[in-house]
Amino acid sequence: EVNPLYVGTTFESITGFLHYSYGAWKLEPRDASDFAGHASPPCAGDACVPDLSAGDLIITEVMNDVPSGDAEDHCEWIEVYNNTTGSVDLQGLGVGDDDSSTGSVSTSVVVDAGSYTVLGKGSAAQWATDCPTLAAVITPSAHYGSGPNLSNGGDPVRIFQFDGTAIDETGTNITDASAADYSMVSLDADEGYSSELNAAPTSEEANDEAAEWCQASAEIGRSGVFGSPGAANACR
Repeated sequence: EVNPLYVGTTFESITGFLHYSYGAWKLEPRDASDFAGHASPPCAGDACVPDLSAGDLIITEVMNDVPSGDAEDHCEWIEVYNNTTGSVDLQGLGVGDDDSSTGSVSTSVVVDAGSYTVLGKGSAAQWATDCPTLAAVITPSAHYGSGPNLSNGGDPVRIFQFDGTAIDETGTNITDASAADYSMVSLDADEGYSSELNAAPTSEEANDEAAEWCQASAEIGRSGVFGSPGAANACR
């Protein structure tokens, strides 16, 4: 079992070997018995990530080919829909693609039932400085760090629990979201366009079907960026 440590987690005591490595001292516990008095902060939502089952969250939009002038390393984003009947705190939610590059939400962000939220790559500071086009029209609710690195030519996306248990992932038959013929794995839209799921997501299987995805058609303000971050999609 993997026990997540949220911000605010406390222990009465931690025992371990004191070790110096890479310019820093580290305390290295041997096993679970070296931790005493573990207390996690209360969940900020009706449910937290360890409480979720497959389909409780659904990936509904992905921006993997960011606008020209915005940094690929920090400016990709995904949209997640809360498919449960209560609020969910996304702290600790894992984000990945089809390789070993992953990230996770490190801050508390509560999504109400039936609502959408945007999770950005990198950090809030990097988004503000390195994503001038997107930052002018989108403010992610949280960020998931430096990974994964979504390919501009298409990549699947997955979200998961601390131990790797899948909550949702895009299908295995999705390719260029602007094309009529789908035959490859992953999402792919033109530069500055998101890939959008059908406007009414109902289950984790919904985004496994190529016909349920399309390239965004609505411009966000007058930015030259197309998508519907944090809101229902126009895709039909």
